[in-house]
Amino acid sequence: MGMYQPLYCCWYTARHLCKPLVNGPRLMTLQQLRDFIAVADLGSLRAAARSRGVTAPALAKNIRALEDGLHAVLVERRSRGVALTEAGRALLAHARLIDSQASKAAEDIAQRQGKMEGSLSMGVGPSAGVALLPGVLKDFQRSFPAVNVNMYGGSYYDHIGPLHQGSLDMAIVAVPDMHESTLDVEHLFYNDLVVACRRGHPLSRARSLSDLVDCVWVLTGPPGRGPGSAILEAFRQRDLPRPTRLVQCDMTWTLNTLLVHSDMLCALPRIMIEQPGLSGSLQALKLVDTLPSYSISLVRRSNTPLLPIADHMATLIRRHAHYFAVSQPAAS
Repeated sequence: MGMYQPLYCCWYTARHLCKPLVNGPRLMTLQQLRDFIAVADLGSLRAAARSRGVTAPALAKNIRALEDGLHAVLVERRSRGVALTEAGRALLAHARLIDSQASKAAEDIAQRQGKMEGSLSMGVGPSAGVALLPGVLKDFQRSFPAVNVNMYGGSYYDHIGPLHQGSLDMAIVAVPDMHESTLDVEHLFYNDLVVACRRGHPLSRARSLSDLVDCVWVLTGPPGRGPGSAILEAFRQRDLPRPTRLVQCDMTWTLNTLLVHSDMLCALPRIMIEQPGLSGSLQALKLVDTLPSYSISLVRRSNTPLLPIADHMATLIRRHAHYFAVSQPAAS
């Protein structure tokens, strides 16, 4: 018996070392994850149950099964609704991505079988929204009248999270030189910044930023990023005093109204003020000081193929962007 003891010990040890793997996290179901997302979004089991079309006890049972399978408490019951634990918050990001990818998988198969329906979600920056979307959407809706297109405004930084989570199929935005390596960035065309003012502005013949220090400036974009920060950086690089009369505004139509009906100035993408709706009321100052150019790009998640409908949208975007690519000089 002695000669078999080491073998027995090895078998016994291996069996017990492997036991946690056998009793580890169980497979979670898509229904459980969607119930969990509803609870996280609504903060109430009852409200989540109503949104999911099930009874509150049935939904609570699914949440408990999810917690049991993961060996973790995901939701804390409180006097008013529920709140996610640290583990719950960690799971939520994964759950949203899984839910999104499952929906896209179903849409992908349906579209490849000729059912051109569903929805497409895009992040859109101001320049792309003004210059590209009217023509792109007209062509897209002609080919896919049954597809709903959801557009969300914002800068590149606003769209990073939704792109990673899968809630956006793509984004058309101005992209900084340093961008996320986990995103595919396809350059479309360059768009340079100009100083915009109303036609008839007292300083419409100004030729240098030094003439504009005392003006009221409207800043756009998130603090430290975007056109607003670019104009302040331009003053700094030229050893000029930083403008002190500043107004922050990211509402496009309010911004247009401010510029048209006042003597405020703003750094804007040239492409925006050259559009028919604004070119009659705004003009770009012809300054000797050059401002940055930005790459307007098509952005999507890396290693994730677009669905057939989204791929067609991307093709239309490239086609319409080609006009700007050949008509505007490249950034230096």
